[in-house]
Amino acid sequence: MKKQTITIHGGEVFGSYEKYLDFLRNYPSKLDKLLKKKKWKNNLQDDLGEDWEVINPQMPNYRNAKI
Repeated sequence: MKKQTITIHGGEVFGSYEKYLDFLRNYPSKLDKLLKKKKWKNNLQDDLGEDWEVINPQMPNYRNAKI
């Protein structure tokens, strides 16, 4: 049986929906942020090897997480 690991990414939380919209309106758009970057989570399965099963769920709306 394989060992399992799960990674859950963080998110941002705003005090109100209006603060969230204000953040989006004023967020500086940077080209390097829009380009696909390699993240450690994407390589974790290869790094750990065949004895591991890596689970990476996508959480909804990381920009305004409802925690």
